[in-house]
Amino acid sequence: MNISGAVDVSSKIMSSRADKYIFPSSVAAFGGALILAPIFLQMPSEYTTYANKKQLAVSEEINRDRIQQRKTTADLIQKTGLLPEGRSLRLIDYDNSKTRPRLRKQTLQNYLADELIFVYDRSNICAGRIENRKFSWKGDSSTACKNAPVINSDN
Repeated sequence: MNISGAVDVSSKIMSSRADKYIFPSSVAAFGGALILAPIFLQMPSEYTTYANKKQLAVSEEINRDRIQQRKTTADLIQKTGLLPEGRSLRLIDYDNSKTRPRLRKQTLQNYLADELIFVYDRSNICAGRIENRKFSWKGDSSTACKNAPVINSDN
């Protein structure tokens, strides 16, 4: 104590307080976080590359799944010896004209002998039918499109 009875100010200034270290340590922690941020976060310039890689990986996974499903289906078809069943064939290069559509023999052989397949043009109008692996065009036979189901263009 001083003679004047006042408390020693120098002893209060020299006291150890923890709050005087909060600001410098928070600045240091923020700086450390900025330094370590690229390790844990993708930088904005790498976002597009990262997104493209992720999208490519997802699409490749979908394609691999489709290929696997097709392989399973093909193996099952080969094992059973049955062809997939379809009741109609749509010709995209034929538009209900006066000329007979061209169907390859290989296309006709894809169907079983006892199947009845209706053939449609690109506007969903009946163009004929495949019966006993032979194509009957509606221009040649008036009964070629008899009892043909109507296909809605909304589908």
